[in-house]
Amino acid sequence: MTMSVQVEEIDRGWNKIQRELKKLNGGYTAIGFFGSGGKPDTDLAARAAVQELGAIIKVTRKMRFYFLYHFGFMLKKSHIIIPKRPFMKQTFAKNKSKINNQLDKEYDSIITGKHSAKKALSRIGEWWVGLTKLTILKGGFTPNAPITIKLKRSSRPLVNSNEMMKGIEHREFFK
Repeated sequence: MTMSVQVEEIDRGWNKIQRELKKLNGGYTAIGFFGSGGKPDTDLAARAAVQELGAIIKVTRKMRFYFLYHFGFMLKKSHIIIPKRPFMKQTFAKNKSKINNQLDKEYDSIITGKHSAKKALSRIGEWWVGLTKLTILKGGFTPNAPITIKLKRSSRPLVNSNEMMKGIEHREFFK
């Protein structure tokens, strides 16, 4: 007597989980100033880089007259020094120990089928953007110069117009 056995394979989500884990290989979240349409906002990114790294700007004759015309005073210095206000670096330094915990949580969310790779990376990006905004608000940065305080009416760097807060974003990329 010959018996016939039929086996039916039932995928309870394992194939999807494997696909999502493969997407993570080479996938990453970038934090920065992207602007519209995925193109970098070069103006805001440049200002953010100046704040992060600091800068020495040579005062030109044209700048002197600009300040005289628009603000009513002549610049007397030969250089303007913008001190480092490393909001990105500070965020990383303050939160190094939390990074692996957050990564583990999101990895687990993929393994349990709760999130896709894109969603997990997006959640990491949202988390990191939030931490960076908190650093911008509470970071112990060099205060604005007296002339800047007079022009902006604020001694707090990075938050006067909130453009750094509004401009920092995250984007997910996959190979």
